[in-house]
Amino acid sequence: MEGVFAVVLAGGRGERLWPLARAQRPKALVRLGDKTLLQATLERLDAMGFSPERTLVVGGARFAAAMSEEAPAAHLVLEPDAGDTARAIALAALVALRLSDNPVLAVIPSDHVVRDPAPVAAAMRAAIDVARADRLLVAFGTPPLSPSTSYGWLRPAADNAGGCARLAEYVEKPDADQARVMYASGYLWNCGSFVFLARVLVQAFERFQPAILAAARAIDAGRAPPAAPSLSIDHAILEPATRAGLCAVAPARYDRVDVGRLEGFASLLAADAAGNTIGGDALALESERCVLHSSDATIAALGVSDLLVFAERDVVLVCRRDHADLRRLLAELASRRRADLL
Repeated sequence: MEGVFAVVLAGGRGERLWPLARAQRPKALVRLGDKTLLQATLERLDAMGFSPERTLVVGGARFAAAMSEEAPAAHLVLEPDAGDTARAIALAALVALRLSDNPVLAVIPSDHVVRDPAPVAAAMRAAIDVARADRLLVAFGTPPLSPSTSYGWLRPAADNAGGCARLAEYVEKPDADQARVMYASGYLWNCGSFVFLARVLVQAFERFQPAILAAARAIDAGRAPPAAPSLSIDHAILEPATRAGLCAVAPARYDRVDVGRLEGFASLLAADAAGNTIGGDALALESERCVLHSSDATIAALGVSDLLVFAERDVVLVCRRDHADLRRLLAELASRRRADLL
């Protein structure tokens, strides 16, 4: 991976993984077994040939000590506040351009579990070749497993560029009807990994989101950032750049689990004969298809079904498995001035 920097996104508010992730504990530092998600990601990058010296870990400045302990040899790229993935990746591009003449960025989320990194590495090499040769912004697409409304969807064009297809359409989190049509029409899931030539990415920010780039430049220079939209890289760059014909998609087939959401986290737990998944000190009687996970108190479930129950020291979440959009709940806690729980 000569001349390539791995960019690990280790910030975010962790709203989809609450109460395991909090404002004071980003999801990258949530433990899965004996490792944090960040540690597991760095181990995967090592297996793919990325050295720590070529790894940029982007996260909040207030978590610098904890991230440094988890990633002692990596470059920490610190943000003063949460600015979403567009600003984080723009900042990483600026840092990489100071460290190398013409770097490529391989952007990797820290909230995925990948059991076999070999297919990812193969797709990464193809994407790097295309990014360098054709100066395209490359997203990774995996075959969809369902008509999910939780992911972005990618439509490859008929042509291809070095094994990667031109990206003809990008749809971020469609409604249910759209998702069913795309599921049957050859679209791919956006899996949150990207390859960008750093200079080309900066040019895309200059064209489509100059305010976000200005904020990233201020942070890189040690200044307070000016006001800028808080947008994902998908909305800020991928959508307009796709319409402008500047993107490609690298098809990739590999087994990944998005553990940045409670259902994904729960899918890694062992299920009993009734479909209940148990983590920590919990038991389920006459219950089915429940997820019970305790970091502290004992959970005892009797005669219930299709529930998510996550118990922490100071809060217990109980919700239906089909009703796990936590943003409304967190907004209500904030309105009640329960910042201690966020």
